[in-house]
Amino acid sequence: MHPRIGSNRAADRGSVSLWVAVMAAVVLVTLVLIVDGGAKIRAGNRADIAAAEAARAAVIAAGPRPAGGGAEARLAVGAAKAYLAKAGVQGSAVILGPGRVRVVVQASDRGPISGHTFTVTRTAVAALLLGVEKGDQP
Repeated sequence: MHPRIGSNRAADRGSVSLWVAVMAAVVLVTLVLIVDGGAKIRAGNRADIAAAEAARAAVIAAGPRPAGGGAEARLAVGAAKAYLAKAGVQGSAVILGPGRVRVVVQASDRGPISGHTFTVTRTAVAALLLGVEKGDQP
């Protein structure tokens, strides 16, 4: 074997080890971001579903012909809070008017690798519509 001209084998020593170490770190960080990012997405989905369903429950509890009275408002807010408690999330419900409710929900999920807690807030507004084909505001 003839040595290559201009080749410096001593300078190349350990370069593969360095490359493997850097790539292992990059893969590990990418894995943490993907898996823990999934925890944030799950929290967002839980909050979205809980907000929409709690708003729906509140509007239905207000009745088919809501007059906007205090008793109906208490029933609507109570129905929303009951749904949120059953879903295991924190939130609040606000009556916007006859047959309209806004629910704000916060859901949390812990990242399985990093242990970081992700808290996500979602809002849903529901309006009671009456009718079979097109739905009219009450």
